[in-house]
Amino acid sequence: MNRALPALGSIPGKLLRECVSLTWRGPPARGAAEAVLSVWLALLIGRAVHVEEADWAAFTAFMVLRTVPRDALARAALRLCGTVLGAALAVGVAVLTAGIAWRVSVALLIPVGLSLFLGLTARFSYAWVLTGVTYILVLTDTLVQARPAAAIAYARAEEVCAGTLAAVVVALGFALVFRGAAMPPSGGSGVHPPGGIPHDPHAALWRAAEGAVAVALLPLLHASIGLPALVQSAITALILLSVPLDRSASWVASLPIAQRMAERTTGALLGGGLAVLAILAGRHNEVLWWGLIAVVVFVGWQVANGREGVGYTGLQFVVGFLLTFIQGVGPIGHADVALGRLVGIMVGIVVLGAVLLAGESIRLSRAAQEGAQGRVR
Repeated sequence: MNRALPALGSIPGKLLRECVSLTWRGPPARGAAEAVLSVWLALLIGRAVHVEEADWAAFTAFMVLRTVPRDALARAALRLCGTVLGAALAVGVAVLTAGIAWRVSVALLIPVGLSLFLGLTARFSYAWVLTGVTYILVLTDTLVQARPAAAIAYARAEEVCAGTLAAVVVALGFALVFRGAAMPPSGGSGVHPPGGIPHDPHAALWRAAEGAVAVALLPLLHASIGLPALVQSAITALILLSVPLDRSASWVASLPIAQRMAERTTGALLGGGLAVLAILAGRHNEVLWWGLIAVVVFVGWQVANGREGVGYTGLQFVVGFLLTFIQGVGPIGHADVALGRLVGIMVGIVVLGAVLLAGESIRLSRAAQEGAQGRVR
């Protein structure tokens, strides 16, 4: 933990330096403009085809976009494959869970753990993580919505297709218009966190088990205490663990996980808080709606691709804003819904932290017992 604290405490200063260095010209601004147009186009496509959750289409566009068309196409293919696989699996399993919380919890354990393990150790890690994300989206939503899982899966797939199409079209369009110009960042570690093979497969297996347990606990909490925004909580628990491992299996000693949790908290609070205030200030103003989305995405993209090492905060600032501010294909929003989604993200972080601490306690206890047995021998 001592290794993590200095880096965590430096986040505010680094964010301030990133904001001071924002630019309205050159490759960084062009990359940010691509992100804005991708999100806008995703919302327009969503409005045209009447998607249910326009926020997910906008979020998908932001996550898929890369300023190098080849990279954007690869990213799009992986996201679509992961979405189809996760949705199909969830629809099949939902027949057995029948919208019952404890059954959903049990059904989450193995698929979520497997997707996280493969996301940490296998090729095409982005597709495997998205398989888990989509599986969680559909299966947990059966506890919230009284309708068939197939209908939920179709709606989520439609939103992902809208966002993916928008990102690819904008990436290709900018590449044609600015052919030969200096390229903006294709997508740094903040916007597109890397996958990787850990040094110790056993550590990956342990982390996957912790993530699966954390996600599986959330439907039970939802059933017992009425947990708000169950889907956001469950996805948070999975995404936070999908980072490369260091040589230590200990999450407390692992700076990437600790910093990722701190940056997600910081970014989500900033983005979600801004969304709540904006909804209260002008929920029916079309110009404000589109303009604020543009400003947040423009700033967040540059922070996510900046040089100060807080790219994940920039990503979560945008994600937190999009998933709370956008509640349809137009500027009609409710502050209580936005606040509930923000609380859901925070609950996911807290539950994951509790599970990680419990896992750390078990590891330390086992290590102490093995050490004592070694001394006896």
